[in-house]
Formats: sequence, structure tokens, C-alpha cells
Amino acid sequence: MFAARHRSRGRFSLVTGLAIWQAIQATSVQAHVKWFAPYIVGAPPAPVSLTLSNEWFWLGIGFVVVFFAVARAFERSRFGDPPVKDRIRRTQLLKFP
Repeated sequence: MFAARHRSRGRFSLVTGLAIWQAIQATSVQAHVKWFAPYIVGAPPAPVSLTLSNEWFWLGIGFVVVFFAVARAFERSRFGDPPVKDRIRRTQLLKFP
């Protein structure tokens, strides 16, 4: 079904173009991360206890849990039903046979 709707146009198909675009984006993102976060390859890994004792780690976990709870409560409310149905309707086109 997907292939029938997205036939190849010339030498490149839509899928090939998206794959090339994704490869280019991934390369630029890796360079961006390396610029702002230096990483020493030879350094030993940090112990798990160091991560678990970091207050910023737990603050981030707390934000994720709160965001998930708020999103879940919104989806279960009467206001969340239309966006969920719209998302389901829009993603029906992505189903593969």
C-alpha cells in the first residue's frame, strides 16, 4: 500500500530522499553536540552512585514524571478526546500492509 502511493519518480523515491535528509541531519547534530559537550574518550565511566546522588538528575526525572502525569490526565479528560482521535486519524496513513 505504501509503495503503491509513493512510486519512484526518476532515480530517487520519497523514501530515498528522506533517508538522505536524515543522514545529513544526524551528521550536523553530532557535530553540534560535540561542540557544546566535550567528551574524553579515554576517561573511565562515572559510577552509578554518582549519577543517583546528583540532584539535577532527580529534578529531571521529577519533571518527566509530572509532565507524563499531566499529559495522561489531559488525555483522559473530555478535552483530550478530540486531539487523540485526530492523532489516530492522521496516523492511519502510516500503516503498512
